[in-house]
Amino acid sequence: MMHQYQPKDVATCMNSQKVVFVGDSVTRQLFFQFAHVVDPTLPTSPPNDEQKHADYLYTSTSNIQLQFYWDPYLNSTHIQDILHPRSRQRLSSDTPALLVLGSGLWYLHYSESGGLPAWEARIESTLAAISEAPRPLADVVVMLPVEDVVPSKLSRERAASMHASDIDAMNSDLMHRIQPPASRDPF
Repeated sequence: MMHQYQPKDVATCMNSQKVVFVGDSVTRQLFFQFAHVVDPTLPTSPPNDEQKHADYLYTSTSNIQLQFYWDPYLNSTHIQDILHPRSRQRLSSDTPALLVLGSGLWYLHYSESGGLPAWEARIESTLAAISEAPRPLADVVVMLPVEDVVPSKLSRERAASMHASDIDAMNSDLMHRIQPPASRDPF
């Protein structure tokens, strides 16, 4: 049975810290749901469709700073600043309690992005930056898997570019990069 966190649980756990989400629409959806768990007065989605590709910054009633950066390719200035902090003496108060990263579907949908090879290169450089950082980038870093799509709910154009086999390959690649076969528990 899973514990359902209430705002007071999160406030105790996060203790006025910062939480940062960077990524695509799946990441944005998780951000808004997380923000709403932290503080039920916060919205559960962007205010309107024109603002769905915007950045968001909220402070909860318990003083938890919640940030979302729209970056479906994980290549913006925000993510580069997070992965490669300019100040070697960054204060521990600047370090997020939680950093959530998510990307993938835009690489499949927009061929000019470079597709799977470009996604693999971005994930490789992102994970390298996380593991080689002189100080932890966050107390906990979460790399989200690429979300499965429901072809019947996609436009024809999107359904033609987003295939389950590509998503499976991306998630398999991600799993092997995060937890190589030699380090996995055999049971």
